[in-house]
Amino acid sequence: KQKTAYEIRNCDWSSDVCSSDLLKGIQGQVDAYRPTTARATSRFEAHRERGLSPLVGRSEELEMLDRRWQLARAGEGQVIVLVGEPGIGKSRLVHELLERVSSDAHRYRIFQCSDQHTSTPLHPFIEQLRAEAGLVTGDSNAEQINKLSALLAQHGGADDAATVVLAKLLDVAVDERLASISVAPEQLRGRTLELVSNLLLGSEPQRPTVTIVEDLHWCDNTSGELIGQLVDACQEANALVVVTSRPHAMPAWSTQAHGTSLTLNRLGRSQAARLV
Repeated sequence: KQKTAYEIRNCDWSSDVCSSDLLKGIQGQVDAYRPTTARATSRFEAHRERGLSPLVGRSEELEMLDRRWQLARAGEGQVIVLVGEPGIGKSRLVHELLERVSSDAHRYRIFQCSDQHTSTPLHPFIEQLRAEAGLVTGDSNAEQINKLSALLAQHGGADDAATVVLAKLLDVAVDERLASISVAPEQLRGRTLELVSNLLLGSEPQRPTVTIVEDLHWCDNTSGELIGQLVDACQEANALVVVTSRPHAMPAWSTQAHGTSLTLNRLGRSQAARLV
């Protein structure tokens, strides 16, 4: 059965049926869908809902990833950069890693950089944090502020100044109670990066976390700075940071002592034949 456009795109959007119609040349009624809310999801998560190809020829890479995860669990934070050309299997390898560590990880997050938002500061983090806060279309301003405060409280940082910083980042208007709290423009960038970094590493640093950043080559400059801070901070936390990138966008921090760069080579002929 051929998939409809809705079935393909519904991996990225929540949608409602808005009508059912008869179309010329098509037997039976056809539902029309209206997208309601974009999902904070990586491109690979969308592909996963459509079905995964088998993982072939990556046993050595998986063993290395597992060794780095064991170090991270023991408190020696690790950073891995998976490097390879488009379609070579970076995201597929990430999925396999998550399948293996999901029972041990306290939390994992996936941040998706986008070629449509290379100039939008912190775009992948904004989308994920809005989802974690539970912000949805139709929320009142008071509901949004309460949700932001609740998210901060989960990580031990629910003071009014932090709420104002997070509200500015997520484009939420502050209420009257918070309107008198000001953050100097020259301090806002630093406060924002520090706040998001703290949210990512969590309020329980002794519990292992996994952070995935997909498609670093499409990363905006501010997100790149934040990832660099996260890489520095995770060294002393039970944290594993995995970044996927194309070869031309290797970050400077990939050469740090707790960093590992892994280049994925093309599969051999016999391995590639197993995927067909």
